[in-house]
Amino acid sequence: MPHSRRRVQHAALLWSSELALARITSEPLSFADILISAFALLAMALVPQLLADLVSMRRKVRGIVFGIADCLPLALVASGILLPTAYVAYGLRVGLSIVAGIALCLLAYRVARSIRRGDSIPGTRFTMAALAGAACAAWLIRGGGFPPLAMVGACALGWFILAMSMSRPRWVPMGCIGVVVLARLPQPELDVEWRRHASAAVGPDIVLLTIDTLRADVATEMRSYQRILEKGVAFESAQAPAPWTLPSMATLLTGTPLAQHGAGRFPAGGYGTIDEEIVSLASRLSNHGYDTAAVAAPNPFTGAKFGFNRGFAVFDHFSDRGRFALPRIDRIGRSAPVIPGAITYLWAGRRPFGMARELVDRAESILDQRRDRPIFLWLHFLDCHLPYRDVRETDLSWPDRMVLGGLARNRELIVSNPHWRSKEGRSTLIGVYRHEVMRIDRAIEQLLDRLGDPPAGGRGVAMTSDHGEEFFEHEGVEHGHALYQEVIRVPLVLSGLESEHRWGAIESKPVGLIDLATTLLAAAGLEDRALGGQNLSRPIREDSYLCENMLYNEDLSTGALRGDRFSVREGSWKAIFGRSDGVELYHSDEDPNEERDLASEHPEIVARLAERRSRLATLDRSLGALGRHERNALNALGYLAE
Repeated sequence: MPHSRRRVQHAALLWSSELALARITSEPLSFADILISAFALLAMALVPQLLADLVSMRRKVRGIVFGIADCLPLALVASGILLPTAYVAYGLRVGLSIVAGIALCLLAYRVARSIRRGDSIPGTRFTMAALAGAACAAWLIRGGGFPPLAMVGACALGWFILAMSMSRPRWVPMGCIGVVVLARLPQPELDVEWRRHASAAVGPDIVLLTIDTLRADVATEMRSYQRILEKGVAFESAQAPAPWTLPSMATLLTGTPLAQHGAGRFPAGGYGTIDEEIVSLASRLSNHGYDTAAVAAPNPFTGAKFGFNRGFAVFDHFSDRGRFALPRIDRIGRSAPVIPGAITYLWAGRRPFGMARELVDRAESILDQRRDRPIFLWLHFLDCHLPYRDVRETDLSWPDRMVLGGLARNRELIVSNPHWRSKEGRSTLIGVYRHEVMRIDRAIEQLLDRLGDPPAGGRGVAMTSDHGEEFFEHEGVEHGHALYQEVIRVPLVLSGLESEHRWGAIESKPVGLIDLATTLLAAAGLEDRALGGQNLSRPIREDSYLCENMLYNEDLSTGALRGDRFSVREGSWKAIFGRSDGVELYHSDEDPNEERDLASEHPEIVARLAERRSRLATLDRSLGALGRHERNALNALGYLAE
């Protein structure tokens, strides 16, 4: 068989294998990715033949050149399978070193074989073994073991059929067409299976929209926020119980404080799940006769690992989806052929799994299959969390795109660069953040349009966030490390519930996310005075709100550790306490940006708020460690140090 034909067949085999792996592991591939990959591999396959026709070379030189050129596509595809996992697990430098070392060994072997035997084109068995080895190595790095045997068997059978078809010239076109069809297969519809068959509840539908990392001041710019407010009430001083996701969302969905539900990170070590004795909002509504469903973006801190699936008949979490030929890389992006994937990453970053429009599409599928009974539907969005994947739709420079949305996604790169602290840099950060928020806004408007008019029992809609985001207002960026208002003040707007507030009202008194479960349960006829919150549909009483349990304890401006911190908000006063570095006191009405510390001027207020903190004190206990899967997924979100 002529070498040119063999090279084309080998390129077709690589291309087909790569597309099949990418599709099985991810969503449908775009035609652009399919074509870019095909042309790139075909070009690399034909270069050696062009060299042979144009340049005369000595046998040894020819063996080296052809050994590298003919094996380079295989090394590239195998590296593309392994690199994303190695990158997430070990960081960019170590990941690149591992992959480069393996690729060089592969090339060296083929060069030696080419010099010795004169055959530079990898055979079918060698190609399949190299790709299978890369896939198994990815599973070892990602999950600490080999993939499930059923998956191995299915993939092995598929690859065998693919290899056999590509080994026969007449079958190559049909095989390529079949793989393109596979690569473009749409996602299967969500199969909803309601568990409860008891009598239906009498009450309104409840739709809870939580947006990870949404600042309160930016939320008011959202059209969906304003649409909900038209027939509802907004709480402009809503407080989160923690400056990061896990403890904050646990309080929101249980109506209990951290001291009771136990989900968070603690000085004694480890991360806690929601206590098994705590009855969640979803469980209470389900027991009352509601159908319950959740669609959540791929933040592991809202997944089944930490108990957020309890009470939901349908729990569609993008971090918990089934089994894949390659391990799922949360928040890195869709699996794609290596060459178009590299082009996309270098230019801006690829849209990850489970973004706003996908969540709404899945929610609409649930609504299409709902029964004739009230439903509790929770959606958790993640788009406006770093890294910002829509930067390719902005006019940012290439280096800025790489920092904010590409391969370089570690927050330390932003903290260490003085540019981002400048007026121009902060404006860029906030502008890209707003760009992501508006993507969520459009998706929520789509959902509101799909919901249409309320059913006979009514419909309550709540929109809020787990925490805000800091953009160097107090020398820090992101969240989880400070307790200033830009991080712990969150948007909260409720509509469609029977309320003593007038429509469109904006309530200025402080409230907390701990109040939301109480409010929603009361709307369903399940008011529980034993919960820690108040019913926000009634006149607001003044209360104390505690925020604590930081994820990081370093001072981003100095890098020094500063110990645990907590804050207490009561009326217009807010104190931030530290076990090792004193106390700060702010008057939120007169100083909303918290620029003037009044602790020395009002020691009596500091003492009163310290006493409130003692009354609301949290637990301190040793908890379980994260598994490798969770650590890798959280690394991809930038939560854990690489």
